[in-house]
Amino acid sequence: MPKHRIGAVFTAFAAVAACALWAPAAAQAATTSHMSLAHHPLASSAAAPGHRSPPRDNWWQCSPGLGGYQCDHTDPYQTGCASSGVFKASGNAWLGSEHWQVQLYYSTACGTVWSRLQLLSGANNCWACLLQVQRYYYGSNDAHSEVGSADGSLYSGAWTDQLYLPCGGSMTGASDLWHYWYGPLGNSNSWNPGC
Repeated sequence: MPKHRIGAVFTAFAAVAACALWAPAAAQAATTSHMSLAHHPLASSAAAPGHRSPPRDNWWQCSPGLGGYQCDHTDPYQTGCASSGVFKASGNAWLGSEHWQVQLYYSTACGTVWSRLQLLSGANNCWACLLQVQRYYYGSNDAHSEVGSADGSLYSGAWTDQLYLPCGGSMTGASDLWHYWYGPLGNSNSWNPGC
């Protein structure tokens, strides 16, 4: 093969590889906002389906049997924690004629909680919504993880990153659904693992 053809093939291969690596990140950036409720004008205090937040450097250390605070802000499905997920609490939320359920899940293998959104009736489009999982320590917000944006939509089946929720009565978890303009839409009961 002549040298000029090898150079052209290599250039084309490099361009395809760069696009393959760049495209998922670009799609992620276009559909996700990391705006915290702490910066939202309606909040007095804070903290396509699924989340897409940047992984923590130690995300790979979180897996079934290796739970802990290193699991905070990691994907329950990518870490394998969702495979032992158990439904623990829920609450209703309304946005116009749309009836949603916010659900709290707990991984028995990882000791983590995350929120999931389920449509009960109406159109499958929670526009400008923010789904959160909260971890409370003696009633104060200790940490939260969220998915949603002011100019995007959440759909049934969307989930947040997970947070570690250790055994004992001092920490609880809860799910919340917010709208960027209307404020809180609904939340689940607080729950703690009694292990």
